[in-house]
Amino acid sequence: MKTKNLLMLLAIAGMMVFASCKKDSGTPDPLTKEQATAALTKVSGSFSTDMTAFETDPAVLAANAVGNLSLPAGFDSPFGSGPMKSRMTKENFQQSISKFSKPSSTLRGGGFDSWNFPFADYVGTWSTTGGWHNVPSTPTDQVVIFFSYNEGTDNGKLTYFDYVEKTVSVFGQSQTYMSQLKAKIEIDGVIKSTWTYTSSISGNLTSVNASMTLAQTMGSYSQTLMLSSGTSSNLISGTMTFAMAGELTKDGSILHSVSFNVVMNESETSSTIAIDAKYRFRDIVIKWDINIIQGVTVLNGSPAEYMTVSVWTADGAKVADVVFVQDGDNWVPYFKYADGTQEMVSAKIGADNTEGTLGYELGLFMNSFMNYLGK
Repeated sequence: MKTKNLLMLLAIAGMMVFASCKKDSGTPDPLTKEQATAALTKVSGSFSTDMTAFETDPAVLAANAVGNLSLPAGFDSPFGSGPMKSRMTKENFQQSISKFSKPSSTLRGGGFDSWNFPFADYVGTWSTTGGWHNVPSTPTDQVVIFFSYNEGTDNGKLTYFDYVEKTVSVFGQSQTYMSQLKAKIEIDGVIKSTWTYTSSISGNLTSVNASMTLAQTMGSYSQTLMLSSGTSSNLISGTMTFAMAGELTKDGSILHSVSFNVVMNESETSSTIAIDAKYRFRDIVIKWDINIIQGVTVLNGSPAEYMTVSVWTADGAKVADVVFVQDGDNWVPYFKYADGTQEMVSAKIGADNTEGTLGYELGLFMNSFMNYLGK
């Protein structure tokens, strides 16, 4: 019976391998130069239009208004300091990343930055009428803030609720953190945005792992940010990881997404950094693969020495490689198409110093993970 079972498992495994090979053989062919340039032109042209539509959406404007409120002194509002009050830009991501994890010190020192919201100190109802004042007895389990919106009088309402705290022991020290907080924004009694924050920390004497998710709905848009970090060490080596992923959808379809994963290994003899990153806008995906051996890899030469960059469609067809051409002291990125011809990246999607272009946003995103290389 055991022999028959083994043969059956081997047969199933063979079928799975065969099916996998068939799937791989179905990978879309690389785009021709004409197809590639058309796809890049299309996505670049729609970037500003799509992002402007997002930023001017009534629900997004309402969420931004809350992010810009001048709240009572000492009121560390997650809406005011979080990354979700607008679309995914460097400023918003860097703000959340810096509060969540500081790679140069936080985890190495055994600490962890999550959003700690003094919920109990602000329970009750707040209003701006006649200056900020609080009625602490109503309600007893929520923070309710009335504010004026679009020349109305206290017609906006921000409510924080479902607050949860947890305590964990990390590196031998007890730490209490906010593991959940929810919020909603109402304008004239109509919900414009909902917001949920969750986080988790676990660890022991030699390691710590932490993660957080921040999700927000704004009308037809939904936006999610996920961050995670971890560190482990012993007497001779240590590993630190950091991951970020963000996604913006409209009516359930992906409009924009970004992600990167960083792994840092240190030992008595070597130190390495590996990063993989992805940036997607509509149906175009740009991928980075970076590998650094500190003290060996030369960072002041061509980026191609430590980085490969390629462009794909969302369904897996290759659009182009990105190569680097030296121009004086600079290395200029070019798209290299299937026929071998090259075109300057900035000519197709805009330069990284031209605000409002896809190229500019890509530059900001690159900065968010290139900082780990000390660049």
